[in-house]
Amino acid sequence: GHCAAPGSSARLVLDASEPWSPATHSVWPDAQRARAYELFVLGRQLTRESRFTFESGALLDCWIGYVIPHALDRPAPPASACESACDLTCEEPAASQAGGAAAAALTELAGPSGVHAGGASSSSH
Repeated sequence: GHCAAPGSSARLVLDASEPWSPATHSVWPDAQRARAYELFVLGRQLTRESRFTFESGALLDCWIGYVIPHALDRPAPPASACESACDLTCEEPAASQAGGAAAAALTELAGPSGVHAGGASSSSH
């Protein structure tokens, strides 16, 4: 686990670096949150198929835990954001890569949160 306090800026950056999950949904960009919601709806529709009657809960758990995270990619941050973040961290290549990841997380946090395919705000999708 991470040692950043819940609700802190450090916690938000750490959450933004994690793969998609219901817990990190709110820190993903609008387009990826909308896609996650669409995939969730698709998974929920699959659970209503008669062949999954007795396994619907397990299917949805697997869908949310494995399918959705693997179906979503984070967009690359703009080159200017990476360069700025790298300049602030240090000049070593390994630190530059970490700086780029931090810049990506901060860039994503700057946008509105909680938007799903329907356009309404909600952090539960």
